[in-house]
Amino acid sequence: VGVAPIAGMITGAYTVLTPQTANPSYLYYLYLSLDEQKALKPLYTGLRKVIPEDRFLRAKSPLPSPNEQIAIARYLDYVDRRIRRYIRAKRRLIEVLTEQKQAIIHQAVTRGLDPDVPMKDSGVAWLGEIPAHWNQFPTKRVLSKADYGTSEATKSDGRVRVLTMGNIQNGEVTDASFGRLNHVPDELLLEHYDLLFTRTNGNPDLVGKIGIFRGTGSDLVSFASYLVRFRVAEPHIPQWLHLLLSSTTFWRYARSHALVNLQTNLNPTRYGQFLIPVPPPMEQNLIVGYIAKETGIIVDAIENAKEEIALLREYRTRLIADVVTGKVDVRGAVVSLPVEVGDEEMENGEAWAEDAEDENGEAVPEEGEDDV
Repeated sequence: VGVAPIAGMITGAYTVLTPQTANPSYLYYLYLSLDEQKALKPLYTGLRKVIPEDRFLRAKSPLPSPNEQIAIARYLDYVDRRIRRYIRAKRRLIEVLTEQKQAIIHQAVTRGLDPDVPMKDSGVAWLGEIPAHWNQFPTKRVLSKADYGTSEATKSDGRVRVLTMGNIQNGEVTDASFGRLNHVPDELLLEHYDLLFTRTNGNPDLVGKIGIFRGTGSDLVSFASYLVRFRVAEPHIPQWLHLLLSSTTFWRYARSHALVNLQTNLNPTRYGQFLIPVPPPMEQNLIVGYIAKETGIIVDAIENAKEEIALLREYRTRLIADVVTGKVDVRGAVVSLPVEVGDEEMENGEAWAEDAEDENGEAVPEEGEDDV
């Protein structure tokens, strides 16, 4: 739901309604609150969960007096702008901290830990010089196997969890959402420190993303077909390769070699040909420990900022629900609010919509639309 900030055209997926006797901003906050509470689910029809216009128009909604609608809308606009400004500032902080973290990782995985070590030209554009005693191998040389995931349709129950593209978040493999299967071949079960790689997606910004699985084989976790599992060959260190492949510089290089058709695709054969710098295994271990130590405070600060954003969003959701239902009376409070003119958020329409995002603030595609 949203109030159109400008005149224009939209797709047939939307129903356009013009309020006759109600304040548009009040209705926006009301239906936003109902949607966030999943209170509109009884209106859904069909597999695509459509809300027919006639069914929506027959639904009853609470409607306070016109003056109270205006007061509610003004109060929530005022609070909403401040929450969004604070969230935007926290997002900028996260961006700065993430860049700082990536700079530390890039320096360590491409230059090593000794600033006085002799260097040599790698001959690779994204890499530049590397320590003279390091090797250069195609990625496939440090892998023992690369496997496509299962193409079997998942169910809501089963003994084996199946991870999807959405389970690769911030370089980690999470189990926040997953389907299940009763059985998959043993060779498709994830082991400790396996790497998962997104090989194809309609969103090119998600192709090539790498996550590391920190569970064990006894967890009975598999992965979907648009992911590829990399298993690192001994004596190389999986955590080192994960840091290298998930570094922003390498990821951008890899993504630039993806093939684009209906979907962006980066198959494991092409990926395995990319040259990477390979230090001795003992040095790989030292690099992993150094990065963990140097980025620990940064990671904590990023997580704290994300938690603050989550709490603010939770507060915003609860406040809107309480105000639009009359549990909190804002008629007195709105009298003392300052008049704000030309707020940048209102001018660009930001205050009327909020896209689905992951914890990094990146847009998340609809589940089921990321694979052909």
